[in-house]
Amino acid sequence: MGSLKVLWKHRTVRFLVVASSCTLLQELILFTLIRLHLNRVWADSIGFAASAQANYALSGFLTWGDRKFNQTKRSYFVRMAKFNTIAIIVLGVNIGVFSSVLLLKGPIIRALHGVLSSLTKPSDVPVLVASLVGVLAGAIVSFTLNNYLTFRQEDTIKTTITSVEPSDTPEIHIQAAAAVQGKTLAYFMPAYNESDNLPQMVAEVVAYFIAIGLAEFRVLIVNDGSLDSTAAVADDLARRHPEVVVYHRQRNGGYGRALKTGLIGVGTVERTKSDQPFDLWAFSDSDRQFDIRSLSSLLLAQQETNADLVVGRRHMRESRFRYYLGRAWHFYSKLAVGRDLLVVSDVDCGMKLGRVSALSVIAPMLFGEKAAISPELIARHKLAKFVIEERRVAYLPRVAGKSTGSNPKVMIHSGLQILLVGLVLRLERYFGWTWELARKIEKDVIDDVIVFKGSIKRSEDIAAEPI
Repeated sequence: MGSLKVLWKHRTVRFLVVASSCTLLQELILFTLIRLHLNRVWADSIGFAASAQANYALSGFLTWGDRKFNQTKRSYFVRMAKFNTIAIIVLGVNIGVFSSVLLLKGPIIRALHGVLSSLTKPSDVPVLVASLVGVLAGAIVSFTLNNYLTFRQEDTIKTTITSVEPSDTPEIHIQAAAAVQGKTLAYFMPAYNESDNLPQMVAEVVAYFIAIGLAEFRVLIVNDGSLDSTAAVADDLARRHPEVVVYHRQRNGGYGRALKTGLIGVGTVERTKSDQPFDLWAFSDSDRQFDIRSLSSLLLAQQETNADLVVGRRHMRESRFRYYLGRAWHFYSKLAVGRDLLVVSDVDCGMKLGRVSALSVIAPMLFGEKAAISPELIARHKLAKFVIEERRVAYLPRVAGKSTGSNPKVMIHSGLQILLVGLVLRLERYFGWTWELARKIEKDVIDDVIVFKGSIKRSEDIAAEPI
């Protein structure tokens, strides 16, 4: 009895008991439906789907019953959705293996003649073997994914998000103004065909930074080879606002390349009037879907926690489709890169803030393209043992311009890129060194940039002026 209790403590043993019970249920359904003359693949799929729901209930109670889970109704249904999403993946594996093994019907009957054939009809032997092999392959995939995703221990990493956390109140702005006294900040916004949004966006950003009383700030517009009048509008804004600089990329390189340009610019290139690195950096998208006043929450979080990176979390999306698309990308990113590295709730949020001293270390390592850049930025901060915090930010409907993030080609490219990022980061962790892939696969992204300074007075300009 004591040895059984010891065995029961092993998760693998509990998993095998649950899996065996659910497999028996699946086989009973499978052969019952076959006797009713249903197609074998359909019968296997229905049996699998039914056993999967029993598996979910037993897994939460037995296999992973020693772990603590959030007990809210929302969390319960989120776990169920994750489990069934994984079940669909496992079903694909199951059907693929089941169908492939059925093709070996002749060799199976010959190999097992006199063994299984004595227990059942010879025609049932390949079906039974194919089903069992499919279940085994699916069980391996199911255990791995559910262990790290569906039934994982609740994160011990501290986040400061609640459903009622305010992000835009007079008190927060006053506290943020006190937190940035004497500090300098470099801010950038990637822009592709955003001529209709830039004037209002820049006016709001400049007015906000003046209002909170930064010692000095710089605003970078990263024009990513726009095809409309964005370049001319950005240059005009730089002429009218001494704090604005424009980085013109000669060719459109996509969101990831624009972000890398901005990150390298604020992290390693831009300097204050006294020729010193800026203290802080921040960015938000130039489509005006992020209220710049939400930056107060991020600034306050950085000051209170001494964080090296503060990531925004959107409290809503413009549509259910975009919401579920974002959650799918978040889930996929954590799966590819590692949930212990992506320790935030919204990896792709287009508003972030951090310390320039940390970014100057991280920025030259970034190589991800398209939407892979944000997960890589967070993961590399975590790998470097920098402090990461998270705050809720306001997210607004787009009033002008067109989003390209849901373009199928962009999504496929981003998906492949995040797989590459995950592979490289895993290799770096395993071997204990940094593979500077960014420098191996491309020249410095700043080399392809034309800088328009407008009326800004840098240190060299000031030194040249007569006293």
